[in-house]
Formats: sequence, C-alpha cells, structure tokens
Amino acid sequence: MHTLWSVYGDAEQDLADTEFLGDAGRHGWAVLTGDMRIRRVAHELAVVEAEGVRMFALPRGHLRGVEQAARFVDNLPAILRACDRPGPYIYAVLRDRIERRWP
Repeated sequence: MHTLWSVYGDAEQDLADTEFLGDAGRHGWAVLTGDMRIRRVAHELAVVEAEGVRMFALPRGHLRGVEQAARFVDNLPAILRACDRPGPYIYAVLRDRIERRWP
C-alpha cells in the first residue's frame, strides 16, 4: 500500500491529480480517495480512462477521518474483488457496499 506522501514525499502538497492518477494506472495501483469529483473533471477523467485506473471514492467529503477509514475497511473485501477486474472504472464507497459509478 502506498500513500501520496510515501511515493512523492513533500511534493505531494503540490501534486496534480493527473500526475498521481497516471502513475497509479501505470503501476497498477488501485486509488482510494475522498474525491468523487474526479469523474466530473474532464482532463482527470481522461487520465483515468487512458491509464486504466481502478478508483474507489467516497461520494461525500463531509465525513470525519475515522468515518472515511471505516468505509474503506468495511468494504475491503468488495474492493479487492473489484480489483480482480482491469480498469478503468470508478466505484463509490458507500456505508455498506460499493457501487460502480463510471463508466
């Protein structure tokens, strides 16, 4: 498992989403994020598509950190099953399940 900081160090503060999305796709890393808006930003979605990114995103940004972590942990079996399939795709990580949102 990697975090932005473990891969990019202090540079992660200024890192463009397109850069880490591209790297994730090229390395085959699944992306866990709190930013579902990526699917609505054309140039970021283009990278998701071009690089075959497998993304799992929280649909709402208002959750506290512990709640965000719980969503990912509670849905880890479903996330791992989805990761058996090649990308690109974006799943919403809900309280009790994941739902494919794109394409």
